[in-house]
Amino acid sequence: MLHGHLPEREILTEVGPVAVKVPRVRDRKPGEAKITFAPSILPRYLRKAKSVEELLPWLYLKGSSTGDFCDALAALLGPEAKGLSAKTVTRLKVDWWSEYEAWETRDLGTRRFLYIWAHGVYFKPRMAEEKQCVLVIVGADEYGRKALLTFYDYPAGHWKHIRTSNPIESTFATVRHRTTRTKGCLSRKTGLAMAFRRMMSAQTKWRKLDGRNRMPEVINGGEFRAGVRHIQAAA
Repeated sequence: MLHGHLPEREILTEVGPVAVKVPRVRDRKPGEAKITFAPSILPRYLRKAKSVEELLPWLYLKGSSTGDFCDALAALLGPEAKGLSAKTVTRLKVDWWSEYEAWETRDLGTRRFLYIWAHGVYFKPRMAEEKQCVLVIVGADEYGRKALLTFYDYPAGHWKHIRTSNPIESTFATVRHRTTRTKGCLSRKTGLAMAFRRMMSAQTKWRKLDGRNRMPEVINGGEFRAGVRHIQAAA
């Protein structure tokens, strides 16, 4: 049964702090038969909305240095933006590395890739003792979706995609932009984690290939001449 409310607390949201009161539920059944309740949209001890938590990596990945966080957060959320600091980003970097390790070992056996772009880039920031070269491979699957060869023998609609390295160059551009603005020295681990997160962010803006309806023909070994499907006449 409803039994008043828990003490009022403030939740930091994208529009500033919001005071909330959570209903208190009390079950009068004796012993272990008591039923407990906790709202899923407002977990116990929650102090920051998810949108605010997501703001931190966004600020960092878009180029804000950790030293500028307090000023940036105060401007965005007001002077009462508490509990958000450079230390939070340090913890996020650890999480990013864990995400990177899980992503690196994921199973790709369920997807078929028809085209692959591969490229490497050296980053300017000092990472360990030597410049760090990051190799990235982007593939397009049978549905024309890109995921993070000669072209005349493939459908003409695919030419402009597979004859240029732009899909991967544009991805590297966003990483270069962030690492160039990084102050101080990056460790190899931190640099890779940051590059991984930037590339995963760039991946959300990729569009499918033109002529993706021709993908099944390529998979099945269809012959193309000057970009046009060639079907041999029956003997």
